[in-house]
Amino acid sequence: SSGINAEYGRVLRLARHSDGIKIIFLALSTSVSELFFLVFFWSIAIIFFGSLIHYCEGSINENFDSIPRSAWWVVVTMSSVGYGDCVPSTTLGKLIGSLCIMSCMLVLALPMTVIISKVTRTYHTYIQKENRIELRRQINEDKAAAALSNTAV
Repeated sequence: SSGINAEYGRVLRLARHSDGIKIIFLALSTSVSELFFLVFFWSIAIIFFGSLIHYCEGSINENFDSIPRSAWWVVVTMSSVGYGDCVPSTTLGKLIGSLCIMSCMLVLALPMTVIISKVTRTYHTYIQKENRIELRRQINEDKAAAALSNTAV
């Protein structure tokens, strides 16, 4: 447990020096509701399609003999990994698999567009802030140089 906390501490210390990590953390912190939406609906889809494929294929296909094993197939199918270790054998099962894949595109695509737009917005806001800080620094340096040149004369 303490080793894991030490690793998180290293990542957070590294984040102070990396603009990219800062932007990701800022964007994720502003996208909590969208991330919850994503996980919630993905969970619903896993339960729904896992149960559906189990009841359609469970009696004839040993890969779908339990709802948890069927839910694993849904996770693999929806994440587009598709190991090929479990495949539906009936026409109805294949139709459910196709619907599972198509619904995943909606479940993942809709919140991801909002999250990505927030990352983009956070990036642009962060860059504008950094540019303003740099501009102020440059103005202060110019004022200091002008004051020095006036006192030197």
